[in-house]
Amino acid sequence: MQDNFRIESFEKNKRDSTLISKLLEIWKASVRASHHFLTEPDIARLTPHAESALREIKTLWIVQDKLLPVGFMGVEKRK
Repeated sequence: MQDNFRIESFEKNKRDSTLISKLLEIWKASVRASHHFLTEPDIARLTPHAESALREIKTLWIVQDKLLPVGFMGVEKRK
């Protein structure tokens, strides 16, 4: 069985609206699965901040399965 996962760094100029939208959906699903204390209005209020971070963070690593994003990690100032 061939492994279809890959991890790639995406520079700011390679992050289009379609990619950001897909990453926000991953973020929302993750928040809903792990942050049960947040309400839907809380998530809606935090979404613009998450979107800004996805657009502006210096280093963004994206895990892809068959070229579809399934996860990500942002790194800035060694954090």
